[in-house]
Amino acid sequence: MSDLTQQPWFAWAVLVVVGLPVLTIVLTEVEARLVRRRSSMARPVRLLRAFILPVGALLVLLTQIPNTVVSNEGGVVKITATVLGLMVLVFVLSGLNTALFLNASAASWRGRMPSIFIDIVRIIIIGVGLAVLLSVVWGADVGGLFAALGVTSIVLGLILQNALGSIVGGLLLLFEQPFQLGDWIEYGKVRGRIVGVNWRAVHIEVDNGIQIVPNSSLAEGAFTNLSRPTTHYVETVAVTFTENDPPRDVIDLCNEVARGLPRLAPGHEPSTVRTGAGTYATSVPLVTFADSGEANAELLTRLWYAARRANLALNGADIWQGESTADVEVLLRRAASRLRLDPDGLEGLAARMDLERWAPGEVLQRVGQVPTAMRWVSGGVVSLRVPAPLGGELAVLNLGTGDLIGQTALTRTGTPWSLTAVSEVTVLVVPYDVLTDLVRQDNRLARELGQEIDQRKEAVDAARAQTEDTASRRATSGAAERA
Repeated sequence: MSDLTQQPWFAWAVLVVVGLPVLTIVLTEVEARLVRRRSSMARPVRLLRAFILPVGALLVLLTQIPNTVVSNEGGVVKITATVLGLMVLVFVLSGLNTALFLNASAASWRGRMPSIFIDIVRIIIIGVGLAVLLSVVWGADVGGLFAALGVTSIVLGLILQNALGSIVGGLLLLFEQPFQLGDWIEYGKVRGRIVGVNWRAVHIEVDNGIQIVPNSSLAEGAFTNLSRPTTHYVETVAVTFTENDPPRDVIDLCNEVARGLPRLAPGHEPSTVRTGAGTYATSVPLVTFADSGEANAELLTRLWYAARRANLALNGADIWQGESTADVEVLLRRAASRLRLDPDGLEGLAARMDLERWAPGEVLQRVGQVPTAMRWVSGGVVSLRVPAPLGGELAVLNLGTGDLIGQTALTRTGTPWSLTAVSEVTVLVVPYDVLTDLVRQDNRLARELGQEIDQRKEAVDAARAQTEDTASRRATSGAAERA
């Protein structure tokens, strides 16, 4: 027995017999835990457990067998060592890819790394690994091969330096990512939106076509990414009113409409100044230059509606065109039964009411706002919304033709919801004094208005409860998955 333990291969054999099962059990448990957590590291661990450990143990045993049985310089040992080396190379590539790039966030340098760079690094690692295997295991001279490759690379670089310059410039732009598809950039006299990026050039959509700019020019020159301003971009919109319109009313109207634009930069306020006789300029802070076109069009569209409601003549338009007392009387006859009106007294009542039009996206009533009048919806869709528990707004229900909004004008109280026009909305305005007269004439109207307010409050409570229940179930499901 003492002679057996004194053999040089005995310690290695014991190490393989004991260590291989222990390491296999440990790696199996580690892999199972990674699989339960859905970790991408499970694949490299499986490769280490199922392939590298057994082949490594076999190579250790083969090297300890006496040369009279199996020569250490023989083909079996070299082939086994080569297989082990290739497996280790695959393990290294898989581990680096998983640890560095697979779970990288888009904001990190790993997430911005172009795939071509990753492929180049993989090729270098594979080349170095194969060279080490050929040199260590098979005793090959790889120095001459590397020298030949180096000379060839220098010659190709000199021949293709112009083409390679654009490719390298493109790779550097892809890695740094100073812009993305859809961004607006300004390069010299070129201003447009990026619609394509490749290794050679950037395609920029301008007013009269597609401008193709080589990557090397962008990499060496200076350009401005208008979609990534340091603070915000200011769009200035010029509008004209008549000289009879009070300037203070015009300025307040323009600022109020601009505040409701969805593309307004958070935390910033628009401003309007008078630039001449009846001319004004409204400055709207935006997040990016890309929002300027839509913000400009949306502001002008909403100003048309708001100016008519405020009796201000935008661009000298006839503010009463299509909105005469006769039109109000037509709507009043349609709403007579809903408002419990006497058909014989509509003609005198129409003079005390008004007709309003609202653009899509405009807010007719804000949360907590006390309405100054009740409105009967003649056409269009109005969305009743409340603040969502996790931010934003929660759409509760849609109101359409024949529905009433602003019923709390009677009680002079605000409501916990907002009203937003989904489409163009036309309403018949019932001022507070008219509303009180209608309620005195028929007490049933007040009772019906109170019931409608209660029904909408119940709908709001139900929508909030459903949203909170859904969020709670999602949180519980997510916690269960993480566990």
